[in-house]
Amino acid sequence: MSRDSFTSIRRYLHFNDNSKCKPKTDPGHDRLFKVRPIVDLLQENLMRTEPEERHITDEQIIPFKGRSVMMRTDGRKGNERFCMGNVDWRVEKSTDVCLVRWYDNKAVTLVSNYVAVDPKDTCRRWDSSENKYVEIERPAVFKEYNKYMGGVD
Repeated sequence: MSRDSFTSIRRYLHFNDNSKCKPKTDPGHDRLFKVRPIVDLLQENLMRTEPEERHITDEQIIPFKGRSVMMRTDGRKGNERFCMGNVDWRVEKSTDVCLVRWYDNKAVTLVSNYVAVDPKDTCRRWDSSENKYVEIERPAVFKEYNKYMGGVD
């Protein structure tokens, strides 16, 4: 799609009345105001969907390379080097959803509603700094993801 076509669509496609948008200084300001009806509709439909037995989502299902105030970052600088096998994870207690970031050859993030970090196992990875294969710890969610993804990632 050309830039002009995209600009034209963006100009004329509206989901909400812009005149009702509250200013950024207002405590009731909604950053998603312009697309709120679509977000609410998606949320409502997704809530009606029966949960699957195995549900793991990786960060590449919806690829995004731009900048957004809606995205959260962990504050680490891009030039820092992290050791392979390091794991960072959080669990949302009210929903039992676990977010796991594992440093394989690069940082990889998965979200799961049924498996988390333990029990860990090991896997073999190429370490370019040592010029050899090394064994590193792998969280259970990554083992499970690789088992069921069917080679589509």
